[in-house]
Amino acid sequence: MDPRGIEPRRSWIAILIRHQAGPTAQFILLTSDKEKLKKGYNGSMAIMNAKKIGKEWILRFRATDKDNFLEIRNGVKVVETRAATPKYRGVKKGDVLVIVCGRDRLKKSVRCVSVFSSIGAMTKAIPHKKIMPSASSVAEMRKVYYGYPGYREKLKKYGVIAFEI
Repeated sequence: MDPRGIEPRRSWIAILIRHQAGPTAQFILLTSDKEKLKKGYNGSMAIMNAKKIGKEWILRFRATDKDNFLEIRNGVKVVETRAATPKYRGVKKGDVLVIVCGRDRLKKSVRCVSVFSSIGAMTKAIPHKKIMPSASSVAEMRKVYYGYPGYREKLKKYGVIAFEI
């Protein structure tokens, strides 16, 4: 018991204080259990490095697609899609998408990741207005997808991955 008459806790409490750019985040560890304090720690508080909870992924938009970027920024577009190439298959719930268009950038947390075999399969599960708010129909959305260089072949080979943000 400490001088204030408080019974010490017998477990470690970790509190996230900030994320760093890199593979670690900083935590403050608090404990009143002096047996668990390691050499080099001062008092009952210590700072240590631990692995980040989520990973950051950069998604680039062409300047001609600035409208898509603005729809995400304004919260109108809540699902971002890419061809489900191996590059994007590693994105998981909780990761952060850093969305870049020219010099503008924003960060969005991934709430859900879904992989579909085709655009049709995706639009059966997700309303097309959440994916492409400016498209009036699935046919128009498909036309936009096929307008990207090499995208028709990528979609046929890999399918499509949808990130709810």
